[in-house]
Amino acid sequence: MFGDYSFENLPALVNADIYIEQNVGLNENLIDGYVTLVLTAFYNVKKLTIPHWLVKSIIHSPSMLEILPNIFYNLRRMKIVWTTITSMGTITSFLERVPHLETLVLSTRQGMRLHATDEGNDRTNSNLKTIKIFRTEGSEDEIKLLESILKMFIGLKQLIIKTSNSFPEDRTKMAIFQEKVSKLPGASSSVRISFH
Repeated sequence: MFGDYSFENLPALVNADIYIEQNVGLNENLIDGYVTLVLTAFYNVKKLTIPHWLVKSIIHSPSMLEILPNIFYNLRRMKIVWTTITSMGTITSFLERVPHLETLVLSTRQGMRLHATDEGNDRTNSNLKTIKIFRTEGSEDEIKLLESILKMFIGLKQLIIKTSNSFPEDRTKMAIFQEKVSKLPGASSSVRISFH
């Protein structure tokens, strides 16, 4: 339930985890208003965790898009939590408006798989140096997502892949997954891929 909350000016806040349960029954204008209030108060954050549906809402909201570059000027690390299938185009559109972001973390909730419905923009000029992917399970969808990421981000230096606890202990499957990912073409010839 929404109420009146005050998030005026929080310059000392440098880390923020935003978790807002997606409620499809809520009016988009109401969501825009409250989310805009919260985000503008977080203008100084350097690390932010945000659900993917909120990234999508921001990209599709003219009022939020207008303020985005100004409120996340100091943002260097962002974690997007996947809860359903998302669009890489949405994520790249968001990242293009956050010019100083250096590290992007993509993660899922327990039991979800990383999967994108498209390949996003062809190439994205951003300051992104590191992408960390958590809870991978070695699926073909994840390999396609990783291929899209490697093709899109020109300045990418490091791709860190952390497998899910539920990833089978089958060393053969893990080796096949690592081999497939290592052979993927990338936009950056100097990108280093590591598995954990």
